[in-house]
Amino acid sequence: MKIDNFVFNEGIVYVDIFPPLCFYQGRYLVHYLNPRDEGAIKKELERKFEPPEILRRFRSQLLFIDPSLEDLLLETINALLEPPIKKEILEFLAQLPDRLIIDNPQQTRRLIEGYSDDVNILHEIAARIIPPGPERARILERIFRLSSSFPAKGYSQSQEERFCLCKKLLLKYI
Repeated sequence: MKIDNFVFNEGIVYVDIFPPLCFYQGRYLVHYLNPRDEGAIKKELERKFEPPEILRRFRSQLLFIDPSLEDLLLETINALLEPPIKKEILEFLAQLPDRLIIDNPQQTRRLIEGYSDDVNILHEIAARIIPPGPERARILERIFRLSSSFPAKGYSQSQEERFCLCKKLLLKYI
């Protein structure tokens, strides 16, 4: 889910230009090109269909737009949800690794260097440390492509090589 998949018009209408995620002919289709590795498919199903991970991805997209939007998300959760689920969600969000890096460059470096293949963490760190300005969107899009678990348009490197490039790019902003 990317925030640019949302169209605003007399309310919010969700429009996704990506092929739908589905179960087709005995197989989950989670990406195009669909991964062959069952572990990758399972990971994508968790990221895209488990409620905490859906919320995490939505939060990540808000952070991409502007990290201060996280405050609005937390205010909304506090205002709208009942105590049991509210507590569970707030605890889930509070334990996310990128929350540890706020104003802590050493912790940021450790997180970037320590997570070799967690797309969510790399996206969240990027959203926190890339400074505002005219280049932010372009840099975040590059990080999004470099950190993809799947072949990325415009990059011939393996996933591992792209993750290394992504980490090097992120480390420049600490």
